[in-house]
Amino acid sequence: MALTDQRLIWTNPDATSSFKSLTIPLPSIVSSKFEQPIFGANYLVIGVKPTPEGGLTDGSTLEIRFVDTGMFRFVSILDKTRERAIFMKRQLVEDEEHLPEYTSPSTSSASGPASYADLPPGYDA
Repeated sequence: MALTDQRLIWTNPDATSSFKSLTIPLPSIVSSKFEQPIFGANYLVIGVKPTPEGGLTDGSTLEIRFVDTGMFRFVSILDKTRERAIFMKRQLVEDEEHLPEYTSPSTSSASGPASYADLPPGYDA
């Protein structure tokens, strides 16, 4: 399993299985629940919003269980990374929404170069 700043990636170590890998964009994780059963190892349940043609259905959940690694540290890192990915996605959307409107200057090839009314000191028209 790998965690990047954009997605959670799982690859199947069983080469004979038809299910090879799973990639989940971090903003697509809609819920997570850290389970601590009385008998048994801790695990994480994640609710995932499926991507178009990704193979998952609405309401898909998955369980993450580790055999030789602590779950609590992974959950902490996943939550922080997911929050950061969502924040960056929102910032990108906000930046795109507040761009100034672009207007192209009127060009006239017959009049030559454009003239500017407000020239810096020392420049002549």
